[in-house]
Amino acid sequence: MSVTSPQVKICGITNREDALMAAKLGADYLGYILNYPSSPRFVEPSRAKGIIQEIRREYPRVQHVGVVVDADAHSINQLVTGLGLQVVQLHGNEPLDTVQAIQGAEVWKAVELRNASGLQAIAKYRDVADGILLDSGKGTGKSISDHLLSNVKLRTKFILAGGITPDNVTRIVNAYDPDVVDVNSGVESAPGKKDAALVMRIFLALETV
Repeated sequence: MSVTSPQVKICGITNREDALMAAKLGADYLGYILNYPSSPRFVEPSRAKGIIQEIRREYPRVQHVGVVVDADAHSINQLVTGLGLQVVQLHGNEPLDTVQAIQGAEVWKAVELRNASGLQAIAKYRDVADGILLDSGKGTGKSISDHLLSNVKLRTKFILAGGITPDNVTRIVNAYDPDVVDVNSGVESAPGKKDAALVMRIFLALETV
């Protein structure tokens, strides 16, 4: 298998300082958890909008991902328009008609791959979403088992999340060749606070891929 260095999404952005740091170091995507207040990385949409506007002025190449859980299509489309999102990441049990009704943004459907039922969910969404994001669960920080990943069959953009750190990102990319690696707790000094040294190490590790 020919492996190429993936794009990098730094998720769970809660403040402008972390957003600016991640963009400066090379992040392709920044992710904002917009409607899940129980997450320590939740950010109010109005605050996210200000961060996005600042990043867009200074780093226009960076794309912005709104992470939502079980929102209706109308609410999601309002977020896309109001915040200027390029990508929506659906992290709940959204029905197919919700996925299909989202307008103006690329749609990534997150699938929790903890057992064989996750493989069935991939088959359900892969023909309607622009990308499939595989994770071990909402914010668990745990890696997906190699056995499950080896059985994944995708025909769309492949985003891989779950327990990715500077220490394992090279192995994971070489083994599974994702289009995007989604990094969150693996580059934090505390929930919702990114560590510049860890973010830098992610990019340095990917230079060896």
